Amino acid sequence: MMGLKQRDADYCNLKFILIFLVVYGHLIEGRLEESLLFDQIYRVIYAVHMPLFLFLSGFFMKGEAGCLRSARQMFSYYAVLQAAIVMWAALYSKGECSFFVPAWHLWYLLSLGCMAVVGFFWYRLIAYFPGADSPLVKLIVLSGAVLFACAAGNIPSIGRFLSLSRTIVFLPYFLGGLFCPTGVSWKKYRFWGIAAFAWFGILYCTVGRYIPTAFFYQADPYGAGLLIKGAACRLLCFLLGCSLGLFLLSFTTCRRVWFSKIGANTLTVYLLHAPLVKIFDRVRLPIEVFTCVSPFLAFYIIAFLYKASLWTGQMYAVRMTGRRDGGF
Repeated sequence: MMGLKQRDADYCNLKFILIFLVVYGHLIEGRLEESLLFDQIYRVIYAVHMPLFLFLSGFFMKGEAGCLRSARQMFSYYAVLQAAIVMWAALYSKGECSFFVPAWHLWYLLSLGCMAVVGFFWYRLIAYFPGADSPLVKLIVLSGAVLFACAAGNIPSIGRFLSLSRTIVFLPYFLGGLFCPTGVSWKKYRFWGIAAFAWFGILYCTVGRYIPTAFFYQADPYGAGLLIKGAACRLLCFLLGCSLGLFLLSFTTCRRVWFSKIGANTLTVYLLHAPLVKIFDRVRLPIEVFTCVSPFLAFYIIAFLYKASLWTGQMYAVRMTGRRDGGF
């Protein structure tokens, strides 16, 4: 960490915040019906944590080689872990489990792998047509991706199978990161970050808190009779995610702090935290006690997996050599 420049630490710090939100959100997921506070916290978490993770994944996935490398990695992880879960379900569970319907948090691996393929074709396109890399074309592509995501919810076949719905809905965030300039200084946008946070608060307090909690998963089609309402809710989710995401990007500290190294590589925590969350979920503490201890449990899980994996801070070495990898 000695050679890490201070301006490079902001993404590590931000990724630690995001992985904390992932683990904490999964911890409280089973207690939402017992606490209105948890339900509201959960909505805010799901409005921003995966959208911003996917933005960072696109931001660090530069070049055809980087996209192909990430796609192979994500598809490989998904194939191994999903196959293990399918075999476990077949041997020890009566429930049905399909290799083509990602289990719980593994959807991210399959969706990110597909997005990496999209990124590969984007870089191949601009290699043959350099004009496609213009800001106007990027704006058109992003706008088209958002409109398609809002419309896709009306297609019943686009759902959890192969994580199609989430791939389509979260693709604009990935593209936003992919299109973003490499050397952007987010602290220069703190005024807009404050404005975005205020806009988030207004949107969430007026209409966002009434969106069904499960809608933030973006995993299922809208359902019959929800053509306009479903698309409007999905567009609102885009506004919420972008607003809070800009605030976090612009205000996350650039200084090296005690959790910077933990945030350097969060993929291990993401992949392995699920069993620990399930264990703690079986310990049904009184809701008042759980409300107080759940943030500390989330940090304990992250710290335990960090120590167990003996991380060496891969992002620091990667950024020193100028190489870019996925957001995790």
